[in-house]
Amino acid sequence: MDVRVEERVNIKFCVKLGKTATETLQLLRDAYGDEALSRAQVFWWPRRFVLGRVSVEDDTRSGRPLSSQNEDNLVHITDIIREDHTVTVRMLADALHINKSTGNQILPEDLGKRKLNARLVPHTCTQDQKEVRASICADLLHEAQNDATFFSSVIAMDE
Repeated sequence: MDVRVEERVNIKFCVKLGKTATETLQLLRDAYGDEALSRAQVFWWPRRFVLGRVSVEDDTRSGRPLSSQNEDNLVHITDIIREDHTVTVRMLADALHINKSTGNQILPEDLGKRKLNARLVPHTCTQDQKEVRASICADLLHEAQNDATFFSSVIAMDE
């Protein structure tokens, strides 16, 4: 028998004897020491038994808890980011009616996005982005080779 179930049986027995929750808590702590149920649990279970609960087993649960981290939200977030890459996690959460923490999980774990200067960017460039960057670099290199004063017109600055 599970230790927690055993303790609930003992709580039910104490309820039948007319013991208070405080007395029951002390008896459980004497018997189980640090492994005893928490004070909140010891006060909660007698109340349930007094109200007519018979079983000492846990209630069945429907399975995995509901999550906003689902395929539908992944698609919506991907679409929103494609339209506006400057969108914030808070804006995503508000648009999809999800928690901000869920958005913070979805972006790096499911979509491979990371935060860069408060903007979400993919870890790798697409082929089109690489081609555009290569074209710009080739143009700049050509300009630098043909114009000796080219570098004097370049302004370098930190974002």
